[in-house]
Amino acid sequence: MFLLYFPMEISNYLERGLASSEVSRKLHEYGRNEIIFKKDFRAFKILLSQFSSFLILILIIVGVLAGLMGETFDAITIFAIVIINALIGFIQEYKAENAVRALKKLVIPTAIVLRDGQEKSISVTELVPDDIVILGEGDKIPADLEIIESFSLQVDESVLTGESIPVNKKKGLDKQDRLFGGTIITTGRAKAKVIATGMNTEFGKIVHLIGREEKT
Repeated sequence: MFLLYFPMEISNYLERGLASSEVSRKLHEYGRNEIIFKKDFRAFKILLSQFSSFLILILIIVGVLAGLMGETFDAITIFAIVIINALIGFIQEYKAENAVRALKKLVIPTAIVLRDGQEKSISVTELVPDDIVILGEGDKIPADLEIIESFSLQVDESVLTGESIPVNKKKGLDKQDRLFGGTIITTGRAKAKVIATGMNTEFGKIVHLIGREEKT
């Protein structure tokens, strides 16, 4: 993901950013900087989906047969199990959908980058690894970044860590000194290099985990 530069090329790169030709190549290689959200479901559809598994269908059939054979207690027990299972599954999936909808609100439309020696406002979907991003107070961070320069930088990472107190950030190689997509700069400013985009960011990994369906 990282490019190799000679000293003079590094200085030139940090001042000018990526060239348009390099951006096009990287967009083709890494794809767009997009968080892929699972398609929204309506509550009724989520509820119906709880009765679609093969095991549940078998239980329903057995419950009906038990009722027809006069085994009332067995039939009631089986249907109670089916209903309880459906309610638990519905609650879990509905909460997950609400969490994903909340995460969608954290996706931001534009970012300021250095390209061809100029600062440009672009759609965040066009960010690629090694782009140089300019950030200021109140900005939402559009991808995972490595700090190049910073001044009095503090970041609200509660969306990732649950910690409400802003954390200090400085230039460094440790993961704790990186800037993560979806978090917010509370004070200060920074110039930073994109190191991960889209679903490869920490934010993208969380969305993937929340939206993943596991049938047990």
